[in-house]
Amino acid sequence: MLQVNDTKQFAESIPHHGMTQKMAAELLVLRHAAAELIEITRAGLEFIAEIPANIASAFDTMPEFSRDRADDTLSKARQLLLTGRIHD
Repeated sequence: MLQVNDTKQFAESIPHHGMTQKMAAELLVLRHAAAELIEITRAGLEFIAEIPANIASAFDTMPEFSRDRADDTLSKARQLLLTGRIHD
């Protein structure tokens, strides 16, 4: 049982619920934004992949861009978003 002199110590030891709720709401917004970015990026890469080779060859390649790296990064981002960790 808490003593009167322990009340202040107890109150200071529990998280501030208002701040916790605000942080949880911000995390949900960030997760939603991350999910949208993943899907937008995936859709863009799929669109680019459908460009016929004879048309695509007329364009310069993007410096330092690797489709494999992009796919790997998107996969890791999706794993992180869904599970909270990246599986190797």
